[in-house]
Amino acid sequence: MKKSLFITGAGGFIGSKLLEKIDFEHYENIYCLGRRENDVIRKFSGYSNCTFIQADISEAEKYREYLKSATTVVHLAAITGKASRDEYFRINSEGTEILLSHSADSGVRDFIFISSIAANFVNVGAYYYAQSKIEAEQLVKRSGIPFTIIRPTIVIGRNSPILDSFLKLAKAPVVPIFGNGMTRIQPVYIDDLTDCILRVVENDEFRGQTIAVGGPEIVSLEEFIRILHGHVRGGKFSAVHLPVSPIKKVLLNLEKKYLDYLPFTAGQLASFTNEGIAVRNPCLDRDGVKPKSIEEMLKLSLMPAEPSSLSVEDLKKECSLFTNYLIGREPDAYVQKKYIQAHEVMRYQRDAGLFDALLVKAANSHVFMLKLADSYTSIFYKNAVLRKKLLLMLAIIECCKSTYRDVDRGNEGPVSIMFAQLAQKAFFFFVALAGAFVLFSPLRLIIARSKDAKKTD
Repeated sequence: MKKSLFITGAGGFIGSKLLEKIDFEHYENIYCLGRRENDVIRKFSGYSNCTFIQADISEAEKYREYLKSATTVVHLAAITGKASRDEYFRINSEGTEILLSHSADSGVRDFIFISSIAANFVNVGAYYYAQSKIEAEQLVKRSGIPFTIIRPTIVIGRNSPILDSFLKLAKAPVVPIFGNGMTRIQPVYIDDLTDCILRVVENDEFRGQTIAVGGPEIVSLEEFIRILHGHVRGGKFSAVHLPVSPIKKVLLNLEKKYLDYLPFTAGQLASFTNEGIAVRNPCLDRDGVKPKSIEEMLKLSLMPAEPSSLSVEDLKKECSLFTNYLIGREPDAYVQKKYIQAHEVMRYQRDAGLFDALLVKAANSHVFMLKLADSYTSIFYKNAVLRKKLLLMLAIIECCKSTYRDVDRGNEGPVSIMFAQLAQKAFFFFVALAGAFVLFSPLRLIIARSKDAKKTD
C-alpha cells in the first residue's frame, strides 16, 4: 500500500528541497501545508496526487480533513530567526500540539518532527526558539504516535537563512564574533538532510528515536566564518571578539520595545556559546553515503544562480510543446517536474548567445517553427541550446514509465507502407531543412558579423 504524506512548511527552505527529492509516483497523496503559495509550491501543482493547503499550523479546521487520508506527517513548519517569545511558542510549540492532536484523531501512523540542534544546547536562557523546540519535542514524545525527531545542525544550501546571516558577518571588513569563537559547529548540506528525512520515511524508521544530523566536519565558529570570508571576500581575515554577557543584557532591555529594529535577539547569541554538533549520524553513517564537506557545500551554495528568461509556467509550456512534437502526446506531471528540475541544474544560459535565444524563442512560438528550428540545428548547428533541450526532453521521456513506449514505437504495417511513411518523413524533413536554411542562416550571419564588429571597436 502506498503511503500518503502530510508535509507542513512545504514552501520553506527545507520543505522545498524535500519536495524536489520526493518521487511522487511512490506516494498515493502528498498534502503540502503552507501559509502562502509560492513558486516552489506551483512547481509541483501539476501532480494529480499533490494538494496545496493554504493555512497556518494553528488553523486545523482548514487541514484536518486531509490528515484523515495521511499515513505519515513530516512536520517542518516553524518560525525561526527573529521573533517575539509569544510567536515562537504559538507556532513551534502550540502549533505542534494542535497538529499532533488532530493527527492522533485522524489515525496518522507515523510522525517525523524536524527540530533543531538548539534543543540540545546547555544554556537556552532568553533563547525562546530553542525553548519552543524543546517543548515541542516533549509533546511529540507524549503523543502516542510512533515518531522520529531529527535535530539538524546548521543547514547550508542555496537560500539557507542561517547561511545568509553568516554571509553578512563574513562580508564585513572587520568581522564581529561574539565570544571567543572557539564554539564548535558541524554544518550539514541541505541535500544530505533531506536524504536523511526521506530515508526515515521510506524505511519506516519510527522507533521513538531522536537523531542529531550534522555534516562530516566539525570546526570552530571562527574557522567557519574564516572559510566563508575566503569565498566571498578574500584577502586578510580580520575579526574582533565581542563579550557576550553585556551585549545580551543590552539586547534583552531593547527587545521589550524595539524588537523589530534589532538585527538579532539576545537569545540568538546562544549559537555563539553552545556547541552545535551531532557527533554521530545514524542517518548518514551508512555504506555508500558520502555527505558533503564544508568546502563542497559552500561551493554549491554560493555558486551564482543561472539567469533564465523562462519562468516555471514557461518551462511547463515548453515541455508540453516539445513532448507533443517528439511523441505526439501531453507530458504527465512527472515529466514536467524532471524537465523543470533539469533546467535548475543544467546551466544552458551560460553559453547561450543571441542566435541561440532567437532559435529557442522561435521554437516556442509554434510547432511549425519548432520543426524548422529542429531541422536547422540537426544539420547546421548541432551544439545549439535548442538541440540540447530537445535531447534532454527525449532522455526524460525515454526513462519515464508512462512515455518510454511512445519513444520506442516504430512504424507498423506492411513493408511497403513503412517504406512510404519513411519516404514521406524524409521529404518533409528536407522541405523543412530548406525553409529553415533560408530563414535562419541570414540571421545567424548578421549576428556573427555584429559580434565581430564589436570586437574590432
